[in-house]
Amino acid sequence: MAEEDLRHRRELEHKSREAEIALRQAAQDLEQRKLTEYYRMGQFGQMAGIAVSIFAIGGALAAAFYGAPWQVSAAIKGLPIAGIVLSLRS
Repeated sequence: MAEEDLRHRRELEHKSREAEIALRQAAQDLEQRKLTEYYRMGQFGQMAGIAVSIFAIGGALAAAFYGAPWQVSAAIKGLPIAGIVLSLRS
């Protein structure tokens, strides 16, 4: 009876260790997915910022080409410049 109790206790400890290992692995996988998603969001933000900057510069050049006052070009270019300054401040 004592041997059976010991065997049962060892089985429970073994199952407990396996469950703990599985839980830690799941937590590591979740953390890795979070980091990957955070990295992708950062890349998307950078690409969106580049696109806005390119369109703003193109719009400013088009305004200058079609004879708009210089204030219009400066206002159009001010948007991406302000965004860059704000991102560098934080």
